[in-house]
Amino acid sequence: LADALDLVIAAIKAGAGVLEAFESATRESRPPIRQHLERLTGQIRLGDEPRAVFHDFATRVPVETVRLFALALSVHWEVGGNLVPTLSTIARTIRDRVETGRRVGTQSAQARLSLIGVLVITYGLGVVLWQADPARMDEFVGTTVGGVLIALAMLLQLVGIGWMVRLSRIRY
Repeated sequence: LADALDLVIAAIKAGAGVLEAFESATRESRPPIRQHLERLTGQIRLGDEPRAVFHDFATRVPVETVRLFALALSVHWEVGGNLVPTLSTIARTIRDRVETGRRVGTQSAQARLSLIGVLVITYGLGVVLWQADPARMDEFVGTTVGGVLIALAMLLQLVGIGWMVRLSRIRY
């Protein structure tokens, strides 16, 4: 969408009308945005109410930046004014959100790898201790306190894994 908006901005600056600029951007865009822009421009050309077309577009593509784009176009269509600064801001916002998403993905990947490392070290240490002194470990696991502590540690690890998965799916 950000690339298509850049094309629209360039066409408007070159003197094209808004609809002609969108048609030009549609021809140059790649799927999947191309199909959505073709439908949007086609519906407006056929005489559908632009606000309804933009609302339909935002409904079909349930992404926050698309809703922002559709709202800005709806307002522009009703009120008028200079659309270029608004579209420039939306394109910059889209690019910023993509970059933020990549950073969040990188950070959450680091956290997941740390979690896996801690789990591997914990169970690896348990195996090493068991092999070093099997009698003592059998005695520990055989007691009620030992069994409860091991079960509690595993339960806390499951809670930690669930918490980590939830934290790694951050909406920005």
